[in-house]
Amino acid sequence: MDNDLFYQPEDGFWAGLDKLSFEADQLEPEWPEPSNPFIRRMAFQLANHRSYHNVALTDFQQMVGCLLIEAPGTVFRFVLVPMGPSASFFSVKLLDTSTSLPPLLSDNICSIRIATSWMAKRFDHFEISCSSGGCYWVHRQ
Repeated sequence: MDNDLFYQPEDGFWAGLDKLSFEADQLEPEWPEPSNPFIRRMAFQLANHRSYHNVALTDFQQMVGCLLIEAPGTVFRFVLVPMGPSASFFSVKLLDTSTSLPPLLSDNICSIRIATSWMAKRFDHFEISCSSGGCYWVHRQ
């Protein structure tokens, strides 16, 4: 799994944006917890190698939050397949889990909509890793 401390994740989606001021204004301390019991159940089934189709980005974030509550030191690596260029809905599959630290250049979830939208316009699928502390990083293609 390419998530060592000095991994260089995809960051092309920051072109034209001021990353520091964006994250300073909108920083999220942690992944959101699920407000819907069905999201919680979906998260546990996702951890058991099930995949889902047409998952809203906000639901994906809550599933990640649920998984990280249960396993806070774990890094979850997913493949996301955008259901169109708007990047509102995805097919989601958990690829791998590991216990490690996020890269120094990981991003905060406040920018995940920007990153997934940028990736959806360029690729038919991409990999993303998520860890505690509201961290994620997009893997280079």
